[in-house]
Amino acid sequence: MSQRVSFPNSQGQKYRACAKECRRQAESFRDRTARARVLQIAADYERKAKQAEAFASLHEIKIK
Repeated sequence: MSQRVSFPNSQGQKYRACAKECRRQAESFRDRTARARVLQIAADYERKAKQAEAFASLHEIKIK
């Protein structure tokens, strides 16, 4: 029986933490344009997190 070993996806976790912080900060913005821009940055971080996770899943190691 073979086993899969994955490397920790710390990069994806870091991007998700940045996205969360951007969303938190955006809540305090009164200016709609600034808030929208920060929320777009949060969405970009989420996209990067998904890409990092996909990359990590491609580089799993099979152990027999």
